Amino acid sequence: MRKAFFLVLPLFVCLSFTHNIDKLIGKWHIEKAVYENGKEAKEGGFLEFLKDGKVQGGSTGKKASRFGEWNYNEKDSILTLSSKEKRGDDGDYKVLKLIDSLLILKRGRMEIHLKKS
Repeated sequence: MRKAFFLVLPLFVCLSFTHNIDKLIGKWHIEKAVYENGKEAKEGGFLEFLKDGKVQGGSTGKKASRFGEWNYNEKDSILTLSSKEKRGDDGDYKVLKLIDSLLILKRGRMEIHLKKS
């Protein structure tokens, strides 16, 4: 019985990895930015994570105007974004929460709350 457990455990680890990445795929609307001092700023943009590692974004209600790549290190809960234009918001984001309809990222003193559409 114990031997079977150790044979099945890697399967569950692989499935959970794929499952979390699958949750990230899709279009996310940036709802707000919450700063360390408690202040909030409403946002109006979107990010769309594609299965091939590409990301696109822009203003809500408009076509994508920014393009780049994404990589998710599930072990460390780090989402890395890099744009073709080399923007100031490129870099690593700590994934605080990733569920079916909510993604919360942290970078520096700011949390970014996104809702999946």
